[in-house]
Amino acid sequence: MPITMPIEQKSARNWMLDPCDPLPPTPLTEWEILAVASRMVQRCDCDQFIAERMGLLALLDDADGVATWRAIAMKVRAIRDAPEV
Repeated sequence: MPITMPIEQKSARNWMLDPCDPLPPTPLTEWEILAVASRMVQRCDCDQFIAERMGLLALLDDADGVATWRAIAMKVRAIRDAPEV
């Protein structure tokens, strides 16, 4: 039997944020995406973590969240592909 969430929890925004917070989430800036990506590169399970996060957000129909993590994944790839200094 599949586990379902109540309607009010279907959105990742409602699910991940404090329900008492009246402000909607704001998109991450390029600097914030780069900061998250640089921390992700340090994780040994980075690719799996990002894929799982994107999958969860896709299941919750959070297109903005998926787009944010896709941008983070692209920055992770760019960091990994950058030549050593």
